[in-house]
Amino acid sequence: MRKPKPFIVISFILYFSVAICAVFFSWQHYYQSRLNTSQLQLQQFSQHFLTQIDKYAFIPQLLAQNKRLTNTLLEHKNSAQIEVTNRYLEQINQLVNTSDIYLIDQKGNTISASNWKDKATFIGQNFSFRPYFQQAISGQNSQYFALGSMSGLRGYYYSSPIIHAAEIIGVVVVKIQLSTIENNWNDQQNHFVVSDNNHIVMMTDQDSWLYKSLIDLPQSTLLKIQHGRRYLDKQISSLGFIGNLSNQPIEIYINGQQGLYHRYMSVSQYLPKQDLNVRILTPKMLVVWDVVSVLFIFTLMAILLFFIVLFYRQRKIRLLQIERIRAQANQELEFQVLERTAELHTEIHTRIQTENALRQTQDELIQTVKLAVLGQMSASISHELNNPLAAIRSFSDNAQQFLLKNDNEKVQKNLERISELTVRMAKISQQLKHFAKRTSANDLINANVAIVIKSAYDLMQPELKVQGVHVALILPTDPIMAKVNPIALEQVIINTLTNAIHAVSDQEQKHIELELKANQDGIKIDISDNGCGIRSDQLDHLFDPFYTSKQNGLGLGLSISQQIMQSMKGSISAKNKDSGGAKFTLTIPLSK
Repeated sequence: MRKPKPFIVISFILYFSVAICAVFFSWQHYYQSRLNTSQLQLQQFSQHFLTQIDKYAFIPQLLAQNKRLTNTLLEHKNSAQIEVTNRYLEQINQLVNTSDIYLIDQKGNTISASNWKDKATFIGQNFSFRPYFQQAISGQNSQYFALGSMSGLRGYYYSSPIIHAAEIIGVVVVKIQLSTIENNWNDQQNHFVVSDNNHIVMMTDQDSWLYKSLIDLPQSTLLKIQHGRRYLDKQISSLGFIGNLSNQPIEIYINGQQGLYHRYMSVSQYLPKQDLNVRILTPKMLVVWDVVSVLFIFTLMAILLFFIVLFYRQRKIRLLQIERIRAQANQELEFQVLERTAELHTEIHTRIQTENALRQTQDELIQTVKLAVLGQMSASISHELNNPLAAIRSFSDNAQQFLLKNDNEKVQKNLERISELTVRMAKISQQLKHFAKRTSANDLINANVAIVIKSAYDLMQPELKVQGVHVALILPTDPIMAKVNPIALEQVIINTLTNAIHAVSDQEQKHIELELKANQDGIKIDISDNGCGIRSDQLDHLFDPFYTSKQNGLGLGLSISQQIMQSMKGSISAKNKDSGGAKFTLTIPLSK
């Protein structure tokens, strides 16, 4: 059998220790808190009860001074006077919102009442047995609680003597209902009880407690209560509470009922003027539920804390395991790194050699394309050179003839023409030599783009003449500087011009426009022609390697041109013009 881990045992011991302390202190706190709440409710309800009771106490005293009531008692056989008084009392009763107002003579007989219209009118009833009449007829203002002898409903009675010529001739009584006071109680947990001097419940929020005594009463007291007819013929049974009701505060419980559900914490206040006790009863089970809620929350927090600590312990153990595994892995990794490093050195050396070979091959390919372009232009260049050579021969022969004739002036002119022709041939040769020069695409310098375009144009001049193509060269007057490889850019322009010459070969009027312009987005070289344009299925593959629409083409010119432009951080694009023909655009970033 596995033994429990020390961590778990210590956690449970700590939990139960703290839980016991939490239960003890929370019980003390909530017990006192419930008592304080009950005490506050007692003061509020007592004040409310007294306010409602005292609100009507002055009414019978004022009515006792009314001459109309005095005259009615003196002339109680005058039916007209009685009727006027009945209406007056009815009017006053409605005005002050009481239950009943009635006038009693010296013998206890009611001679006038506000309910004179009702079937159960008080007129003619004798209330001499009521303590409120007995006290008032003896000259004292009185307040009294009892069940109505006619209605059987609870009422609170105010009475005042009516004095005429220093003699008490009658009593005026005002009755109110107590249900409005009860309805103001809205606490669903605590209970209130208003009881008389015999602890009989006259007001409460628990209907089953009405007209019952809180404690067991002696038989003699029950007979006295029955004789006084305060509660008419109701049998006064006992609620069976056990406890000294005179103590403050106290704990009481229902006799024979076990468990906390039948135990109450009680606070009370005695109202001497009304001879009544107001009591607030708080079920002790509420304190238990408060403590249980604290214990429940504490348990949840303890469980959460336990799992957090457990999680971090497990995490720490797992991290230690990971560290050990990582240390082993690091050792293995170091060996693998050493092995891999040696392999990488070999791979890097091989890749460098491959890239150098690739770069060399690319440069060779570019150079080959250059030479291919020169080969394509060889016929026109040969023609361009043959004409000066024939002219030089003609001028030299003429010069010999002029020498024989001693015409030195004409000899001088022929020699000048021969010199001009040799300069022209040297210039063509220099352009060819410059174009054929081997360069790297990465050799970038700040150069005037217009000069590069002019050089390419001059180099293409023989071919343009042979093909009969007119070129409109549009160059700005101000220099436009860019970081380019002049020879490589010149090759791209020549490649593009060559494609344009082929495109217009079938046109009667062969026209090409070469325009240089610059804005804030960069430098643009537009080369457009009036040929037949580019088919839509060719546009997407125009710059693919080995893709060509020419019968004997290699499909490398535009592909290499694109690579050259990309090496200068530029681009080349093509589209068809709306007016017919194709337009190639070379884009180069501005020099910073």
